[in-house]
Amino acid sequence: MIFKQQKAFTLIETLVAMTLMSLLIMVLFGGFRAGVRSWQASENYIADAEEPRQLSALLYRHLGQVVPMLVGGGDMLSRPAFAASAERIRYVAPLSMSVGDAYFLFEMINNFEGRGGIWARFAPVTEGLTADDILALAEYTQISKKWSVRFSYFYNDEWLDEMPEGELPKLVSVHLTAADKQWPSMVFALSTLGLDQ
Repeated sequence: MIFKQQKAFTLIETLVAMTLMSLLIMVLFGGFRAGVRSWQASENYIADAEEPRQLSALLYRHLGQVVPMLVGGGDMLSRPAFAASAERIRYVAPLSMSVGDAYFLFEMINNFEGRGGIWARFAPVTEGLTADDILALAEYTQISKKWSVRFSYFYNDEWLDEMPEGELPKLVSVHLTAADKQWPSMVFALSTLGLDQ
């Protein structure tokens, strides 16, 4: 009787195959982890850039449509709605969500009541009310937790941290900073409706 010799893996061959397979799995897992880290880093970068990008788009849209409006009247002296300092800007402009010719008084400030970040509030302009009365019932909303803002204004051929009352600048410079980063400075032309400077 002839027996055929069956081929089988030896213990050493099995160990070598398992070692090679485990090395291959380690290489594949390392590549997968590197890919996940790269994906997370790009998502973090995009998230960090989204707030200042949205803020710059908002200011570009609003400052391009500022209305040099007086508020108040009646028993009170009418005063310009526009007010500006290094930490705060207030202006009248049509907002993107408004219908028709409605104008809104918009205010953006830095570090509201010591809570950090950028805060904003707005309300529709109501005839006969002062700027403070118009905004009295509007609540501040935090539009950025990480970033802080600083404004400067180009007026009479120089940059100022505060605008004289009743005057409008030609340019508004916006500087955004966070704890460990700084967004490139932005300069917006203040296009006013119905005003020649």
